[in-house]
This record gives sequence, structure tokens and C-alpha cells, in this order.
Amino acid sequence: MNYTKLIKNIVIKKVYLIMKLIVSTLVNMKTRGGLIHPNMHFFNFIRKIEESFAQHSSSANVFELITIDLMKIKPLSFPCAMVNKL
Repeated sequence: MNYTKLIKNIVIKKVYLIMKLIVSTLVNMKTRGGLIHPNMHFFNFIRKIEESFAQHSSSANVFELITIDLMKIKPLSFPCAMVNKL
């Protein structure tokens, strides 16, 4: 049995389920009136901020470290044409 292929399939299924959960969470938030414009790019950006804060929260220069982490995101884009022109 090819364990590499098996592990790859498990990882792909797990990523798919996580993405499905994220999308359903956004839809539920919108349905309850808590989210006006669901946007995966913005959601991922906020999630990255939270992950970075959790990683650097005990540091004295947490803001700088989070900013550095955010600048590493490639590409940093939002689907709004007006924002992308800036």
C-alpha cells in the first residue's frame, strides 16, 4: 500500500472539510446579520492576524512582529477593483 498517497488523500480531504466549514461559518454569520459582505480574502487576512498574535503574544514588540508576518503574505489582494487600484 502506498502510504504517501494515502496521507496525501487524507490531507486533501481535511483541507476540503476545513474550507467547507469556513464557508459555512461565513454564510451562517451573514444569515444572522452579523456579516454584511462575506469575503474569503478578508477572512483569511483576519485569521492570519489571529494566528500571528497567538504566536507572538508574549513578545514585547508584538505589533511589529504581527506587521512583519502580514507583509509576508503573497499576494495580499482583495477582490474589490477600487481597492486594487490604490
